[in-house]
Amino acid sequence: MGVSGGGDSLALLHLLAAAAPERDIIAAIVDHGLRPESADEAARAADMARDIGAEPAILRLDWPDGERRSQDAARQARHRALARLAETHGARVLCLGHTRDDQAETVLMRRDAGSGARGLAGMAALSPSPVWPEGRDLWIARPVLGVSREALRTHLREAGLGWIEDPSNAMVKFARVRARAHLRDSGETDRLVEIAARHGEVAAAEDREALDAVVQNVRFGEGDAVAGPGLLAASGAARALAARALAALALGVGGGAREPGPAAAARLLDRLGGGRSATLGGARFLAAGRAAGGKIRVTRDPGGVHGRRGGGRRLAALPLPDGETVVWDNRLALRAGQAGWSAEAADRRVTEPVFVHAGQAADPGEAVACRWLVEDRVRLLLWRAAGPGFC
Repeated sequence: MGVSGGGDSLALLHLLAAAAPERDIIAAIVDHGLRPESADEAARAADMARDIGAEPAILRLDWPDGERRSQDAARQARHRALARLAETHGARVLCLGHTRDDQAETVLMRRDAGSGARGLAGMAALSPSPVWPEGRDLWIARPVLGVSREALRTHLREAGLGWIEDPSNAMVKFARVRARAHLRDSGETDRLVEIAARHGEVAAAEDREALDAVVQNVRFGEGDAVAGPGLLAASGAARALAARALAALALGVGGGAREPGPAAAARLLDRLGGGRSATLGGARFLAAGRAAGGKIRVTRDPGGVHGRRGGGRRLAALPLPDGETVVWDNRLALRAGQAGWSAEAADRRVTEPVFVHAGQAADPGEAVACRWLVEDRVRLLLWRAAGPGFC
């Protein structure tokens, strides 16, 4: 589980250790390296975790010169490090100490930012890791999402345990700190938590219907997909769900970092409905027309693989370490059974990699195992429809 040394995560760690004393718990402590005292705080958190009975693992983040060090960038880097640690230990679930107060703060910030229904659903008790491909097999559990921050601190006091106060929690330049202060004064916490629960139910229903639209209308190939005319024929409320299915296809086939928004997906649906091809999120949507049954072929945009004039770089060669699974272009999982192989962008006519061994293009045969991740990613985007397969 993720442990910061703060009251929320330490209380959860203590509760988990008491509930399952026979289980080995890894306390993952991320040192963001953003403050001079962060290394000492990570060491203190490790000592606290060890005293509770967990095995601490300190993860120190590296920040190359010039890299943005915003809270969002730190969150992404933190989750990548946590996902890599989980893979090392064969873990499928990462527990985090998000509380009822965190949920209210999240919904408040998203409401003020103009988020739609999905954003107002806030955090879920169980959701996929937010990073891809590192976290593709990892789920985030929030066992104390319904518990208040103060109740967890009361638990620690009664157990005779202390915690570390993060000084950034007092910095009003951060939106979450301002949201926390607002909730202390307004008493809106309960209402915002109710809003999250209500919108969470709506989001789950939408994911189920969008996934059903994918299952009925989409056939996946090797790195691409074909969508039937049923998506374009949708009307009324079903039209928004068809647009969401197309957005998921764009991310899965296009290998992008973020799912296209509802407005962009709706414009794509309108364009395809008019018989015109389009590009979205790194994917090309080729409208075949009535003669081909109105189907849509979804392929990777070649410019995202080979680069473009005036912007966009060609994908770098990807070394394939012996016995280790790596992902090419966020779409293809590769595992080499012997040393010396790499995957590289081919000529501009194709968006699949060529394989190189000892400096020469070669057919890897059984030396490299390949598995396309497109369908996996599309289904993961609609995770509220079913959740993880191991539950």
